[in-house]
This record gives sequence, structure tokens and C-alpha cells, in this order.
Amino acid sequence: MKKLNNTMMGMLYFCLTMGVLFFCSLYWVLPMILFDKSATVADPRYCIELALWYAGAIGALYILALLIRMMKTLPADPFVEQNVICLRRMGYAALGMAGLAFIAAAVYYFRFMIIVLGMVLLFCALLSLILGNVFKKAVEYRDNDKLVI
Repeated sequence: MKKLNNTMMGMLYFCLTMGVLFFCSLYWVLPMILFDKSATVADPRYCIELALWYAGAIGALYILALLIRMMKTLPADPFVEQNVICLRRMGYAALGMAGLAFIAAAVYYFRFMIIVLGMVLLFCALLSLILGNVFKKAVEYRDNDKLVI
């Protein structure tokens, strides 16, 4: 179990490092992603796209940081109030990212994959919020059992 925890923590730290590098280089990488080498900040469409990418990257990095925070509690006791808070925050972050994806698809440009991304993020948000409530009940049951003993 400890080896699995170390492997997962290593993967999360790797993803966090790569995400920070991507976030820092997004200004220069985005024209390559868009296949438009002439894209500049003077173009309002490029600014909107850049803002959407930055917002998505911030949300993903925030969720990764919360996952790392949760993983640190696994060796001892995962049913703590801190994990409930982390799960709820992850759910709200994913919900905000899903809303951003749906708004981008509705207002900015419609792409089927953006709708799919929004649906996946919405599903992840609901799963995280429900799991947060399950963890809260587990914390309450554990605290009640401590009072009985």
C-alpha cells in the first residue's frame, strides 16, 4: 500500500510540475496549439482563447493541489474534515470549469468536444460533491463512535 501511495504521489507531483510548466508557457504555446502563428494579443479572439486556457489551467492546478493534500492523509485516516473540504472544493472547481466550458461553447464558438468536456467536468463535479457528502457522514459516524466508547 505504501508503494502505491508513493507512486500515486509521484504521478500527482509530476502532473503538477508539468501543469505549472504548461501554465507558464501558455502565452507562447497557444499559437502553436491553435495552428495560427500570427495570433497576437491585439486580436480579441486570441485574448478570449488565452483567458479560457488560463482559467482551465488554474482550475486543473487547483484540483491537483487538492488531490495532493488529500493523498497526504491516506496513510493515517482518510475520513477527516480536511478531506471533506477538499472534495467539496474540487467539486465546485470542476463545476466552475464545466460552466466555463458551456459558456465558451455557447458564446465563443461551438465545438462538440467542448460540450463533451463540459459534460465530463459536470459529472466529475457531481461525483466529487457526492463523495464529499459520503466522507462527511463517515466523519460524523466516526466522531459519534468515539463519544460512545
